[in-house]
Amino acid sequence: MTTTVLLLALASALLHATWNAAARATPDPATTLRAVVICAGIWMLPLVFWLGLPHPEAWPWMVASSFVNILSVMAMGRAYATTDFTIAYPLTRGLSPIIVMLGGGLIFADWPAPSGILGVLVLSCGLFLLVLVARGRHANRTGLLWTVTAALLVGLTILCDARGVRVAGEPLAYMAVV
Repeated sequence: MTTTVLLLALASALLHATWNAAARATPDPATTLRAVVICAGIWMLPLVFWLGLPHPEAWPWMVASSFVNILSVMAMGRAYATTDFTIAYPLTRGLSPIIVMLGGGLIFADWPAPSGILGVLVLSCGLFLLVLVARGRHANRTGLLWTVTAALLVGLTILCDARGVRVAGEPLAYMAVV
């Protein structure tokens, strides 16, 4: 992984954590998350015009990713409305890498190296520890179901994007359109 890719991944993680925490702090987290997605789309529009569209082979992946992402935003909004953020967010972010790893391996025969598997497990376990620290906070079966649903949908979105970006020709064009 290049330094640029690593820095972009860290920036993405910081942005996701920030807007998810901000959404949870509002009376209507689902609406706030939708507003974030719409604003991100507006911000990316100039980049689409500058880079152009990705190869047509990527379009089905972009459509699938966008559709599943909308569902994941809705599920996260419900999770935040029904479960404490300190449980919903780390549980979603801890489960989704495992889902991506298993999905990539089982569906696309794209397994990470043993060190990658170890890295995913360490990251996920660290996030699960945050959930354990939050014990006693508001968590219920409905909220946990929405949280697990959101994690599955986030993982599916990432799998779609991983396949789409590989056939896009220009990865940044794919990112801007999605």
